[in-house]
Amino acid sequence: GSHDWSIKIWKAGDLELINTLKGHSRVIWDLSFSPYERLLASCSADKMIKIWNLSQGLCVHTLEGHEFPVMWVGWIN
Repeated sequence: GSHDWSIKIWKAGDLELINTLKGHSRVIWDLSFSPYERLLASCSADKMIKIWNLSQGLCVHTLEGHEFPVMWVGWIN
């Protein structure tokens, strides 16, 4: 997650950029990979949480309605 409002997915072995996810309109504060599926949750100063399907590189859900910027996101096991 980044201050340019994007999420970059890198291949760890050779640092190859695999995908760039765009959808937030402010700084992205935190990211969390799902322990069970190829999903990623992101939260931002735009007061939203987005759920990304990493296989497709698409936002599949947006959780809106927070009163303040969302600073942390995590999955409950």
